[in-house]
Amino acid sequence: MKLKVDASALKQALQLSHSGTGYNSEDWDEWIRKFAIELLAQSPSPALRFCLSMAQLSNPLARELFNPGFISCWSELPEQYQDHMIHSLEMAITATTIPPEILQCLLNLAEFMERDNKSLPFDITVMSDLADNCAAYAKALHYKEMEYLKRPAETCEALISINTKLDMPEAAVGILLDAQRRHNVELKETWYEKLGRWEQAKEVYEKKLIDNPRNMDWIMGRMRCLHALAEWEALAEESARMWRFAEATTRAKMAPLAAAAAWNLGRWHSMPEYLTVMPEDSNDGSFFRALYHVHMNEFADAEKYIHQSRERLDTELRALIAESYNRAYKTVVKIQQLSELEEVMEYKKSADSPDKQQIIRTIWTERLHGCQANVEVWQSVLAIHSLVVSPREDIDNWLKFANLCRKNGHLKLS
Repeated sequence: MKLKVDASALKQALQLSHSGTGYNSEDWDEWIRKFAIELLAQSPSPALRFCLSMAQLSNPLARELFNPGFISCWSELPEQYQDHMIHSLEMAITATTIPPEILQCLLNLAEFMERDNKSLPFDITVMSDLADNCAAYAKALHYKEMEYLKRPAETCEALISINTKLDMPEAAVGILLDAQRRHNVELKETWYEKLGRWEQAKEVYEKKLIDNPRNMDWIMGRMRCLHALAEWEALAEESARMWRFAEATTRAKMAPLAAAAAWNLGRWHSMPEYLTVMPEDSNDGSFFRALYHVHMNEFADAEKYIHQSRERLDTELRALIAESYNRAYKTVVKIQQLSELEEVMEYKKSADSPDKQQIIRTIWTERLHGCQANVEVWQSVLAIHSLVVSPREDIDNWLKFANLCRKNGHLKLS
């Protein structure tokens, strides 16, 4: 037995005030909650309607039943109400203020409908870009592969990038070979970066720079390679050389790379200049400010920026963890860096308590050994420790890191 659906009630529940432009995260949470509840209230399925009273008391249950509630109502709606619903959902997913977890909820809905052969008529290019932006890489891959069949030359680089983010390098190389052989797509130097082939990318950029040494795109490409290869001395020299010639927009891109080199080389005197062009409300801006203030023993400011960084990473982690823990791992490491920055402050405050400092160092060692055997992960964690513990004082861990570098072919870094 099917129950009657009140289409006007669903239309009202889906309505966005001012296209969602003034919404904050709490407004979006309330919007999705009200819509999920109304879907259950109007569902033609008696079983779903029976869950209404419980879903009103439990937000997780309302979210869990969101997709079944939507698909049960969708088939019963007149075409004009379906069109209105699609329009409202398009406004929501393209709103600049929508949080990643709400966006991922709507992306999950689109996937759920597609599996039931009731695909929602969204633009696949928009869906792919949105999924990529909220770190839903598996969904981004699905849409981008559909787009690749129609426009291989334009989508090849993005598809390589997504496969790399999903830790599928073989698939990324396969896309590159297919694009070259079947579609005559010209190889770009940035594709080596997408594939994680940093040495090859650096060689290509250096050859190009021989003919045009002031090309800022190629200079920035080489600097990204130096950063990925942890060639800090060369990166610091390049940053200092090009900083005075660079325009404001280029400096903003260059600053996080230059700041990373200054941090790893202990050249803190150059850090303030790089911080001036990094917005405080960016991930890099808040993290490097926290790092600098910890070094300067300005703990109140450091705590403020650590808190800001953690808040930004929170939404990113929610979106990634929904995909898998492996895909969220780099973000987890960033959060670990923030926690260890707080421990560095505690370490500095305990200068007159060697026993407490030793406890902190033991915790760091145990935690480091629990990390993935990944050069980038170990290097980023040890760099935090080096704020208060030099490599000579932590020789065992640095020797293990050097051995890890050799095993993975990073001979210069070892």
